[in-house]
Amino acid sequence: MSAILVLEPDPEIRTLYERAITRLGHRPAFAEDGVVELGDVDVVLVEPGSPRDLDIAQTLRAERPALPIVCASIYPANGFGLGPVAFLEKPFRLSALEHAIGCALTAREPSVRSA
Repeated sequence: MSAILVLEPDPEIRTLYERAITRLGHRPAFAEDGVVELGDVDVVLVEPGSPRDLDIAQTLRAERPALPIVCASIYPANGFGLGPVAFLEKPFRLSALEHAIGCALTAREPSVRSA
């Protein structure tokens, strides 16, 4: 079971992601007050249009450059400098989220894959 860090400002969408990620067989994780345990994160799902969430994702990218990031936004195909593995334009289907997470898990760091 992979841990998917959800960085999304809207509580309703966070709840939707939580249900979808769980349904796909992964464990959703959330940043509490901007604190994230990097060792527990396999993939980041971020709304880069949110300044707070973008800042957290950029910090994670700086600390773990190979950490796969999936952007999900209303802003078309703008990864905001994060170099995402996949970009999902909202709204999207569960199958698109499943595919994006699959691509991200395939792309993650070799040390994480062998663990």
